[in-house]
Amino acid sequence: MSNLAIESELRDLRGDLEKCFAAETVYFFNEEIPSTGHCAIVAAIIYKRFGGNLVSAYVNGIKHWFNKIDDYYIDLTGDQFGFDPVQIKKDLYEDCLIREWAHLNSTTLERLEIMEGKLLQLGR
Repeated sequence: MSNLAIESELRDLRGDLEKCFAAETVYFFNEEIPSTGHCAIVAAIIYKRFGGNLVSAYVNGIKHWFNKIDDYYIDLTGDQFGFDPVQIKKDLYEDCLIREWAHLNSTTLERLEIMEGKLLQLGR
């Protein structure tokens, strides 16, 4: 448990995302771990809703996107690497790189739009 004031909102968001993870919102779909491949759009959603920074790092040799708000790194798709689905920690992965919105490619932005539509249908 962190001291981040938005932790419960982030946990609720992860629950809503689990209802929305699908082949049309993902870079590559994994039925066993549906969050796989959703890291960039989930990071973008958190960035739009809560601010902070977009961050990337290589996790198990795979580029992975997540967030940093205040002094906490936030990863709502870490379960694709065998970690807890919601990670909120002051130290998360090695060699983190702060990213810009412009680093999100057009395909990611299209998938983001689909995911945001799905979340709106849930009332989120």
